[in-house]
Amino acid sequence: MIIPRRHVLSICDLTDLECADISLAVKRAINTIVEKINSQGVVVLSSIGKIAGQTINHCHVHVISKNNRDGFKIAKRKKDKYLKKSKEITEGELIKLKKYFK
Repeated sequence: MIIPRRHVLSICDLTDLECADISLAVKRAINTIVEKINSQGVVVLSSIGKIAGQTINHCHVHVISKNNRDGFKIAKRKKDKYLKKSKEITEGELIKLKKYFK
């Protein structure tokens, strides 16, 4: 998860420089996840507003490793789409990744 230092409700409330910093952090996280744990793909997600699923009133961006084994799927509801919860990253993968984000 990428979280800006300054407390704001959504990415829309960030300055252009803060957005650039978040984008670079997301890019770094994606590259590290793909290279270090051989992720088959990555989901980048930031919900803005309660209707979109935002439950934490602070801007944050999820960077989620995607593999065939994780059970992550896009599901459809009548009026919108939402993401089912994926299984958490494995403990071994987390240990591998921690050293790259100090």
